[in-house]
Amino acid sequence: MARGFGLRRRPVWLALAGSFAGISVSSGQPSAPSGLSLTVISPTQINLTWTDTSSNELGFQIEQSLDTITFTNIGAVGSNVTAFAATNLSPGIKYYFRVYGFNSAGNSPYSNTNSGFTRTPWAQWLLSNFTPSQLTNPAISGLGADPDGDGLPNLVEYALNRNPWAPGTAALSLAGIDSVGTDNFLTLTYTGNVSAIDVQPNASVSSNLSAWFGGTKMVTGPISVATNGSAITEKFVANRPIAQAPSQFMQLNLDYTGVPNSWVTGSVSPNSLMEVSCGIISNKLYLVGSPYSPTLAYDIPSDKWTNVNCVRPYLGDHQAAEVYGGRWYLFGGFSFTDSSSMNEVQIYDPVTNGWSLGTPMPFPAGSCATALIGGKIYLAGGIVGSVTTNGAAVYDPVSNTWAMIAPMPVGRNHTAAGTDGTNFYIFGGRDGANAVANGYNTVQIYYPAGNTWVSSTDPGSTLAPLPQARGGMGKAVYYNGNFFVIGGETASGAGATANDVYNRVDIYNVASNTWWLGTPMPTARHGIFPVLNGNRIYVADGGTRSSVSISWLLEIYITP
Repeated sequence: MARGFGLRRRPVWLALAGSFAGISVSSGQPSAPSGLSLTVISPTQINLTWTDTSSNELGFQIEQSLDTITFTNIGAVGSNVTAFAATNLSPGIKYYFRVYGFNSAGNSPYSNTNSGFTRTPWAQWLLSNFTPSQLTNPAISGLGADPDGDGLPNLVEYALNRNPWAPGTAALSLAGIDSVGTDNFLTLTYTGNVSAIDVQPNASVSSNLSAWFGGTKMVTGPISVATNGSAITEKFVANRPIAQAPSQFMQLNLDYTGVPNSWVTGSVSPNSLMEVSCGIISNKLYLVGSPYSPTLAYDIPSDKWTNVNCVRPYLGDHQAAEVYGGRWYLFGGFSFTDSSSMNEVQIYDPVTNGWSLGTPMPFPAGSCATALIGGKIYLAGGIVGSVTTNGAAVYDPVSNTWAMIAPMPVGRNHTAAGTDGTNFYIFGGRDGANAVANGYNTVQIYYPAGNTWVSSTDPGSTLAPLPQARGGMGKAVYYNGNFFVIGGETASGAGATANDVYNRVDIYNVASNTWWLGTPMPTARHGIFPVLNGNRIYVADGGTRSSVSISWLLEIYITP
């Protein structure tokens, strides 16, 4: 979990005559320091330097932020000192810094604000093992390169604490047996690089060395065995007893997944879009929105965008979206030209590169909430004309039919909605017409099994509300027991940028009913539609200021 930064008051200095700590000062507040610059030292340290423009300061206070909105004091230095080491930082994170001087008369204005990314552990390892010229050659320093020719790519050398220039002879892992009661289980033990938090180890099993099977149904782990300085020893255990599978093999697999709780950028989209809808099918992200008509596709492995040259039948925005059976479904929305299309179901098939229409929604609405549960798509709320509805329905994509379900406790639009695979969660949102507002912090949950709802607004409810009321978050992504509510907009709510948009990442753990903050999105946006692929959440386009605005950004969150 990344550190949260809270607001703290600047120190209050008592007025003193003559000197402080033996340092003579003149009357008046210091002038602002200037020329703040940064040097990235490691995954956990950034060094700061600045120019002292005063002769009367008692010292300098250093402040740090993750988002330029909330700064916190992280340390102070004495008079005439113009350097500071910011330590205990998290890897792969962008940090902002500013400095002010102080004396008995008060505080100076702030210096300029400067920012820098701490290195990822992988980047630090590269710097430690390759020259600058080698770092520019992926055939030498790339993840899959093998500069010492020992058959182990750099990713493996890095993850297992090996020298990429010294051919290794030691075994990568050791087989063993764990006994539980009367059963024996095959194990695989390895020693890895404790700093390699951007690599995910996993194991798979086989009975013939040809077909391999992994996942939690087949293997348990990694299980920590020991930690010693820079090394960590872990093991995997096969779930099937040896007696049931006498011919059994295990292999170690390593995947570069990136630094947890950090952001990376992808290539910008060909068209700047707002109020977008997204879906991922077979490692491709599909994107539509306004004010342009194209259906865009982003190939995740190659980081490339294309226009699929297939325009949806009804153009518009604020369309809810789900993926089912390899097809992408759009629901309702606000049309560019024809308000009668607000109840349309539009279906894109990437195999045929064509759009078709499903049975229209029971009520015409834009900015609805949806979730795919058990092969059916649940839809709730949204704006009908200039009024927010609490209507809800369920769509069966196989039979292409709709049925009404129990209405929402409180009608909402511009929410963030998703599912944990069993129930339908709806976070925040607004009411009324399609206009910017501060929104609500409501959490509402629909239980398909009983056709019932609960809400954080229910009398005596213990359901934890969304920490920051807002709307325009697009989608709540569920991964590994947590919902991720990203971005949004407001009219005058707290914690937003000067453009009244949010970069915050609120993370809700279902099991504990608690919220915590993730690393902020690099660019605050609303009208987005976050979608999950693997352990990464993709946030494409959307508006950078409240109400009508567009962008072409693709920022990717690596989940904690």
